Amino acid sequence: MSFGYQVLGFGTVGGPSFSATGGTVTTSGAYTYHTFTSSGNFVVSGGGDVDVMIVAGGGGGGRNRAGGGGAGGMRTITGVSVSAQTYSIVVGAGGQFMSGSQNSTNGSDSSGLSYTSLGGGRGGGNAVSPETGLGGNGGSGGGGGSTSGKAGGSGTSGQGNDGGDSNGSGAGGGGAGGVGEDSDGTMTDGGAGAAGYLGTYAQGGGGGHISDEQGANTNTPSTANTGNGGGGGSGNVDGLAGQSGIVIIRYLT
Repeated sequence: MSFGYQVLGFGTVGGPSFSATGGTVTTSGAYTYHTFTSSGNFVVSGGGDVDVMIVAGGGGGGRNRAGGGGAGGMRTITGVSVSAQTYSIVVGAGGQFMSGSQNSTNGSDSSGLSYTSLGGGRGGGNAVSPETGLGGNGGSGGGGGSTSGKAGGSGTSGQGNDGGDSNGSGAGGGGAGGVGEDSDGTMTDGGAGAAGYLGTYAQGGGGGHISDEQGANTNTPSTANTGNGGGGGSGNVDGLAGQSGIVIIRYLT
């Protein structure tokens, strides 16, 4: 099984005295991978270096010509020194979508080996009280909601990007691959969510528009453990929930 992120050029890690348990353990090429799709423990025997990818939960999408949720923050760290002990791994949940007067929420943080990725920002909704229409700040920022001029949320440097701004319809959430798209002001075309990493992780949710349907979002509702942001709802339709995160640790077999 290949998770693809080894294309970043991670260095030689691990060693003959190194072993560990925790998560789902697989091998691919020269590497052993521990994949955490829920919180757990990484238990090390011996010592050595590992590489880790940490993706937080994506933000939930807003309602009614709403902004898409921002992707969960994503970090890849190489050459992390570990020793014989138990390390707690936290996998963040996705944020809730906006439904009626219940606002959407940011995704939850993911963490492990003393590193944390921040949850994605919530998508802005229809700016009806108590909703402000502003996209939430986070790992990547949520897209702005339907009222013209509502800004997207800010992303976190090294983890993600800003959400797009609203100009009449919902803007796209930010993602690992870039800034969310601004909406075009026609109310019939929401802004696209930003691309993710390797087409899989940390994609921004797309913004909704005036028709009674869900926004064109770059992720599917059922894709858990990607950190993708939820799409914004169009018309009077609810948005989509953000997706849970993931933590992957690897070392030389």
